[in-house]
Amino acid sequence: NTALHYACKHAGSSARSLELLLSNGAQLQQNYNGETPVDVAVLNNNGPAISLLFSDAYCDWVMSYRKDTGMSHMDILIQHSPQTALTILNRSMTKSGADNLEKNFMVTHNFFYLDPGPDDPASKPNRYLGLRTMVERQREDLLKHPLCAALLESFTRYFFWCDFFFYAVFLCCLTAFVADQGPLPISLVDANTGCRNTSSSGDRYGGRGIDWGRL
Repeated sequence: NTALHYACKHAGSSARSLELLLSNGAQLQQNYNGETPVDVAVLNNNGPAISLLFSDAYCDWVMSYRKDTGMSHMDILIQHSPQTALTILNRSMTKSGADNLEKNFMVTHNFFYLDPGPDDPASKPNRYLGLRTMVERQREDLLKHPLCAALLESFTRYFFWCDFFFYAVFLCCLTAFVADQGPLPISLVDANTGCRNTSSSGDRYGGRGIDWGRL
């Protein structure tokens, strides 16, 4: 363990000592268990350490750290510190304009911590989705967050356009098939039923029609 690990482990430790280490360039590292000082603080419910690590001064630095597995700290926050995870979700939304009634009001969503993408190290071998952890841990308050709702909506929009594309391809193929077949000749239409009269298609059977009544 590093000095940061020990400073984050005990809830009774002074936040001043942790801040002193951070201000003097102490770096996040994993111990023999693969845990970072942030993991240790979260797992031991060290409130003062968590508050300092995820303050405006250090939050971006902490969240930019990647473990050997490629994972950020978002997953452990969802599992063991949902209130801190909620803070990260709030920070991932930026608003322009005083209120949502303004003409130029806009909300920008940053999904990186919930869905870093298929090519991100956190998604190897399986793609990481923070929403999956929320469902597994039954974090309903996090799932109701506007950022999560926007991410789900983006997935729904993607599947809608995929479905629309395949339906359009099907319609094009069906239209091409019907156009290639052409209209049914009037000589092959039964006057009584309006259906195809197979007995009149003599040229398909050597010039002889089929007498269905004798079969």
